[in-house]
Amino acid sequence: KGIIRKSDTELDVKTVNVQRDAVRKNIADAKVGESVELRGALVQVFESKPFYFVCPTCEKRVPEGSCAEHGSVVPKPVLMASGVIDDGTGNIRAVFFREAAERVLGLTTDEAFKKSGNGMNPRVVIEYLQKSLGRELVVRGYMKENTFFERPEVMVNEVLEFNPLDEAKLLAGELKAASP
Repeated sequence: KGIIRKSDTELDVKTVNVQRDAVRKNIADAKVGESVELRGALVQVFESKPFYFVCPTCEKRVPEGSCAEHGSVVPKPVLMASGVIDDGTGNIRAVFFREAAERVLGLTTDEAFKKSGNGMNPRVVIEYLQKSLGRELVVRGYMKENTFFERPEVMVNEVLEFNPLDEAKLLAGELKAASP
């Protein structure tokens, strides 16, 4: 159970329209605030920390093994990765978490954690991610503004295997819909 405390601090709260169904878009047409499905090649990977740690009970991030709600815990590693996807119309930074990161790396979180010496050698995980460079991906996620880089990015929650037959059917349907 969480704790709610009264505060006199005023917050600048923005209204966000959430679209639940992912719509297939070209990267150039994807807008912040949309749930999208994008297809493109993974053309760059970033060498960032591949793990963060959460409380095994509530799944909230835990600094130093202490959960605000559950006290001292043995934190559970969560896998993450990031890179750039390009579809020919544009490119976008993509951040993969949990199962989406596992699909891109081809490793489970437990496997990645063990191979990296319990997170002590993250370079091992980055090398697995680099093996996916050039791989065609179909990703679903939420478009948001990265305020640090001042550009949009997609927070990927699902990675689908690229299937040329499915893509051909999708294109045929678009052509049929566009013809008079």
